[in-house]
Amino acid sequence: MKKVLFFISHPTMGGSQQYILDLVTHLNSNKYIPFVVSCFDGEFIKLLEENKIKTFILPMKKKYANIKKNVNFLNPISVFLLFINIYKIILNIYNIIKKEKIDLIYNNNLRCQFLSFIPSKLAKIPSLWHIHGFREQKFLHLFLSFFVNKIIVLSKDVKKRLGKILPNKSKLVVIYNGVDFQKI
Repeated sequence: MKKVLFFISHPTMGGSQQYILDLVTHLNSNKYIPFVVSCFDGEFIKLLEENKIKTFILPMKKKYANIKKNVNFLNPISVFLLFINIYKIILNIYNIIKKEKIDLIYNNNLRCQFLSFIPSKLAKIPSLWHIHGFREQKFLHLFLSFFVNKIIVLSKDVKKRLGKILPNKSKLVVIYNGVDFQKI
C-alpha cells in the first residue's frame, strides 16, 4: 500500500479543503493510506479526524499566514524569526515523511510546494503539486517546478499559461475538479 501525504496550508473550509476531504475519503483503501498535514488547526482538520484520517499540524505561527502583510522584511529580526519558523516546518515535514514511511507527497498550493520540496528531495520521494489557479509569480513557479515530479492543473488555460514559463511542459497534467452530484 502506498502512503500519501496531502499537504494543505489553509484550515478554513473552502473549495480546496472540500476537494482534499473528498479525495482522501474516497481513495481506494486497498491501495492508499492518506495522511494530511496542515499549517493550522481548524474545521477542516476536525472533519478529517471524524473520517479517521491521520492528521498533523505544523508549527506555523498565525502571523505567517500572510507573510506580505505581517512580516517586516526591513527588520532583520523579523526576517530571522520567519526563517526559524520555516526551518521548523521543513524539519517537521521531513520527520513525518520518515516516521510514517511516506511514498508520495501531494502539495495543494504554492506555499505547500515551497515548504515541502526540501523534505521530499531529502527523503527521495516523488511529489505532486496541484495548482488550482495561476497567479503571476513566475520566478516561484519556475524555481519550484524543478523540484516536483508532476504538476496538476485544473484547466487547459492554466496549463497553457504555465507552459509559457516552465521549461519542462511534460510535467503538466490537466485534471478537472469533479462535482459530486449527490451533494448538490
